[in-house]
Amino acid sequence: MNFRKLNNITGWAVFFIAFATYFLTREARGSLWDCGEFVASADKLQLPHPPGAPLFVLLGRFFIILFGDNGNTAANAVNVMSALASAATILFLFWSITHFARKMFVTVGEELSSNQSFTVMAAGVVGALAYTFSDSFWFSAVEGEVYALSSFFTALVFWAMLKWEHADEHAGNNPEARMRSDRWIVFLFFMMGLSIGVHLLNLLTIPAIVMIYYYRRYQPSIKGAIAAFIIGCAITGIAQFGVIQYSMKAAGQFDVFFVNSMGLPFFSGFAIYFIALAALITWILRLNDAKISQTKLIIWFCLFLFLSFLPFVIVPGAGLQFVKLLLVLAVAAAIGYFIKPTALKIVKLSLWCYAFMMLGYFVYFTALIRSNANPSIDMNNVDNPINLVYYLSREQYGEAPLVYGPHFAADVERDENGYPVIKKEEMKYVKGKNKYIPIGRDQKYVYKSEDKQIFPRVWDSSNDQYHADFYADWLDLAQDQQTGRYEAPTYADNFEWFYTYQMGLMYWRYFMWNFSGKQNDIQGLGNKRDGNWISGFSFVDDKRLGDQSQLPDSVKNNKAHNKLYMLPFILGIIGCVYQFLRNKKDWIVTFLLFFFTGIAVVLYLNQPGNQPRERDYAYVGSFYAYAIWIGLAVVAFVNLAREKANKEFFQNMLIYGSILSFLVALMSASPGPGGPALVTALFAAALYAVVTFGVSYLVRAVSSGGTNWKMMNVSAGVISLVVPVMMAQQEWDDHDRSQKTTAPDIARDYLESCAPNAIIFSFGDNDTYPLWYAQEVEGVRTDIRVINNSLLGIDWYINQLRSKVNNADSVNVIWTPEQIEGHNREFLRYKAKGDPNKYWPLYDVMKEVLGARVEDPDSKRDVGPREFPVAKFSIPVDVDKVKKNGTVNANDSVVSSMEFQIPENKLNYGLLKSDLMILNIIATNNWDRPIYFTSAFGELGFAQYLRKDGLSYRLVPVANKFTQINWIAEQSLRQYGLGGTQIRDNNSDFMYDNMMNKFQFGGANKKGVYFDEENRRHLINLRSLYGEAAGNLADAGKKDEAQKLIDKCEAGIDYKNLPYAMVSRYNSHNQFTLVYLEGCYKAGKTELAETIRKALRKDLEDQAKYYNYMKSEHPEYYSGFERSEAPINERMLMVLDAIEKKYAPQPQVKAPTEGPTTITNSAKPDSAKATDSLK
Repeated sequence: MNFRKLNNITGWAVFFIAFATYFLTREARGSLWDCGEFVASADKLQLPHPPGAPLFVLLGRFFIILFGDNGNTAANAVNVMSALASAATILFLFWSITHFARKMFVTVGEELSSNQSFTVMAAGVVGALAYTFSDSFWFSAVEGEVYALSSFFTALVFWAMLKWEHADEHAGNNPEARMRSDRWIVFLFFMMGLSIGVHLLNLLTIPAIVMIYYYRRYQPSIKGAIAAFIIGCAITGIAQFGVIQYSMKAAGQFDVFFVNSMGLPFFSGFAIYFIALAALITWILRLNDAKISQTKLIIWFCLFLFLSFLPFVIVPGAGLQFVKLLLVLAVAAAIGYFIKPTALKIVKLSLWCYAFMMLGYFVYFTALIRSNANPSIDMNNVDNPINLVYYLSREQYGEAPLVYGPHFAADVERDENGYPVIKKEEMKYVKGKNKYIPIGRDQKYVYKSEDKQIFPRVWDSSNDQYHADFYADWLDLAQDQQTGRYEAPTYADNFEWFYTYQMGLMYWRYFMWNFSGKQNDIQGLGNKRDGNWISGFSFVDDKRLGDQSQLPDSVKNNKAHNKLYMLPFILGIIGCVYQFLRNKKDWIVTFLLFFFTGIAVVLYLNQPGNQPRERDYAYVGSFYAYAIWIGLAVVAFVNLAREKANKEFFQNMLIYGSILSFLVALMSASPGPGGPALVTALFAAALYAVVTFGVSYLVRAVSSGGTNWKMMNVSAGVISLVVPVMMAQQEWDDHDRSQKTTAPDIARDYLESCAPNAIIFSFGDNDTYPLWYAQEVEGVRTDIRVINNSLLGIDWYINQLRSKVNNADSVNVIWTPEQIEGHNREFLRYKAKGDPNKYWPLYDVMKEVLGARVEDPDSKRDVGPREFPVAKFSIPVDVDKVKKNGTVNANDSVVSSMEFQIPENKLNYGLLKSDLMILNIIATNNWDRPIYFTSAFGELGFAQYLRKDGLSYRLVPVANKFTQINWIAEQSLRQYGLGGTQIRDNNSDFMYDNMMNKFQFGGANKKGVYFDEENRRHLINLRSLYGEAAGNLADAGKKDEAQKLIDKCEAGIDYKNLPYAMVSRYNSHNQFTLVYLEGCYKAGKTELAETIRKALRKDLEDQAKYYNYMKSEHPEYYSGFERSEAPINERMLMVLDAIEKKYAPQPQVKAPTEGPTTITNSAKPDSAKATDSLK
């Protein structure tokens, strides 16, 4: 059998293994995080969050139709699409590995022997299957998210370039054949353009692609390689800014000009721009060597670069930038003047690539078309070219400084009145009836020059997700107790943050998860208990992380505890070093793919601390490149066994590999003390030497000294294949999501907690996207209007509220579109006026005072006031009306006026536009529609009027009874400084009916279902709710109903799937269980309560024992628990003591305590309130 046929058959066999794996373990329906949004967008061709994913949406819609165009199968269809794309990624990985492996045996024109072919196939199988069963890639392969399809395009593009290399090798010096091979390059740029419609990560393959081209078409030299690398980086930048942003931005500027100045319809200038660009490209492509001239080239480059860099030359609102224009024209003229006629072919090839990349990129035009249909999910309202520009630039997420900028404690410049100095940039536009309306120039704060730094890694001053607190805690930066300002970070602090957090915790930890082992699935924040990588060797892990046998049983038995014994890591190092020594050109290509899809991403993202979720999915491209080296280890073993006489090469393998293993392990051991890190690194180096020497010697021994090719192949292949088999065995149980339905079930529970025609405010990804999915795809409670608070400060989203969606009525927001556009009323400071003791009518204040017209002198638009004058508000209540429409119950104590006060911390900070919108909606609602919140929203001062109707909290004009005072858990948690519980007044009858007849449990009743940390958080909240409802019913004398609720919960959530007690961040799991425990006691379920109590006490005492061990044996590690986990656990035991004293007064053995300790909780575990900005 020839090599090509064998390569295809084996590759497809690996594909089917991968597809079977992903198909069998795919999520049953919708998932958490962005998946619900993407599936809902695919189902109805809608627009997900910026920068969008139109190709994903189109392909997802195709698969949904393929599966019957049914809401019940839509998510499954998209999940299968991800599984198929991921399996195809494995196929292209296999072919990429065999391409590199083949070149280690033969040169151009030579054929592989059957034995060599076997080795090459074995290399492909081992590397591809190792990646198949890797933790991070598998996670994305089984859910309806963009990362599976993004990985597919990355693999396809890289493989296509290798195909070009192969075709070009066979073309030899035949010009026509070489031109035919160049079609692969045009094809891959077309695929790259399409991939932009999925995710931007694909662009990071460009530097590796350029190096392949350079090494194939030019005589290599160090100087030339450096130049090629720089060109590759430049092309990446041009694709990111010139193609993705500047092209659409320039087209938008054309549209503004032709619509506003020439009276043409919308999209006319947009079309003219791209027609002009196409005409320029066609002109140069039609020129041959005989017709070309220097003058024509200069004219063409001037026109082309002017059009391409139009946003750089002409800034909206500021006009033509003459110096910039001269610079662009000078560069264009220089290129046209100095370019050699022989380079015309390169220019034409580049333009073909550019043209086809743009053609692929034009998939975004579907977003313009769909947005004009006003779908329910219409992020950025992309119904015109200008909004498309804003959509692509992801402006709502802000930007991080990379080279130079302010640090996180930087102070803004202020004017004589104390207001921040703001730099006005380009003009912003909104689409009017017949033209674009300028709404004022974009604004950015001006920071003091002394507060700016080079390479600013510690940069994010926002603290809504505790970023600033996390920086300070990590770097031990002091805080001024009077002003609240943090100490400025030094350059050393910036580098420490980069090395220990951004690289150590947020890259190398993920890398070693995949190729060494994983401690557990609790999100890692830097301590030695949660989410670390492990080697699987106790004496090494115990040195670096503390004695792992001392961990509480609940976390030791975590299904995500995966031991890989560093073997995938070692194989990758072997393959990496072998490729470096055998074929440096190919090694540079592979290394650039590894670097740019991994470490370069770290540099670009510049992540702040306290991320809402683990970010390993962002680096799977880097892990893909590493899998190539894992496969090449098979070739290394065979050739090392066969070439026993080449001692120098073998010595170099041992030396280089040991050094590389040492360095990577050393970096991966950060953050942490140097001593244990050194031990870990030395062990990795020793393990590398042992594996390299041992396997090579073994393969040589069983193959008669390396003379028996067949035995050599079989032994090397089988030994290496053990690694992916072990990975599959270890990883399967925590990647099987086939029975889990947490996201759609919890979404249904939220929605069913609401009365008809309700408005519900949500606050993050996981209490928004699943609800969108439930409504848009499965048709659950489409009468409810879901309003996301994270988007509520953006004009286009506010304007969308004015229209009806599905069966949900429109929402009155009081203010006009002009009043909320752009930065208008974006932030208001408190400046007291009037009687501070008076409660002012909320509607009048919002309508007449904060809605008063204040014109901007430039745009003449209503920008609104910059201050709000009062802090106390009242909302009138028509008692008869609220009783008649069901807002309140017959036996409720209804207030005649709902009075509340903005909390002091909010007054000190100021009100955001999203806060103002919530107040507007409440003020104008006049108790006509039910208003709910997905959490106990107290930021604006009306928490005392919230009552639970289930998972959701309803705003009611009722003097609540504050039933939480009847709970020992609530009182004790507050007494010991743990903030209390989520117990509130219950609308008991309504809740009981819903929880008994409508609530679902995400498949938690099925045997052996794995729920990761985020899924557990939602389920434990649901279990706690049942305990709360049961306890409150019991307190009201309804024990029968209370017991039925507990029985319902026990039947719905198997304690083996969701343990009653277990380790979690900030002991949140056990805090929820305290409520369930007390609810069981109140309901008279004493036997069950005793089981829960014993489980809680065991886990809390296990934790206390662990913290005491760390304190005495590893004080350097104890600092990670000293101000958070340890004192929280100590106080949790006190709370449990109090509950036992009330309900189980028999003597208990108490864990030793040391008295109160200050608790630092710099990261919140509640991801429902976390907005994921790494999209």
